[in-house]
Amino acid sequence: ASYHDEHNAILHEEVARRTMAEFHEVPAWNPYFCGGIVGLSNAPDASLAPDFLFRLIFGTSLGRRLTVLFFVMLGMEGAFRYARKHDASVAGSALAGIAFATSGHFVDLLRWGWIFMFNYNVIPWIALSFEVGLRSRAWRYLGSFFLGWLILGGGTYVIPYTGIMLA
Repeated sequence: ASYHDEHNAILHEEVARRTMAEFHEVPAWNPYFCGGIVGLSNAPDASLAPDFLFRLIFGTSLGRRLTVLFFVMLGMEGAFRYARKHDASVAGSALAGIAFATSGHFVDLLRWGWIFMFNYNVIPWIALSFEVGLRSRAWRYLGSFFLGWLILGGGTYVIPYTGIMLA
């Protein structure tokens, strides 16, 4: 990453990881940044999201890299399945998945260090869950899980854009 936000994001995630791993507490406050800032209510905070487990298990630096890889694969699979649901060919669906999850938007997010915005890769799963969930209760639960993930995953843009997409 080459953008100054990366330093802030790494510090925030490292403090959250240490607070949870060493003190077994919810990271409500970060005392090491600008005299102290809020933890959980900070917009980019993802410490309660499922993907934060990578940072807890593998450490902040390696965990962030694994999170990016996980989200890219999740986005590829979601876009592939969504395209297949709409009768795209296997090759076309694979191309759609690759094009979606490796688009320039995600490259910019990675350069800026905003891996909390990689939650955009969950949107194909939400769209698929919404459409299939009209007939299947299990898909409604899956869609609810992914929406909850977005809420806990930080960032201020992903939730409104997902609402616009669903509308």
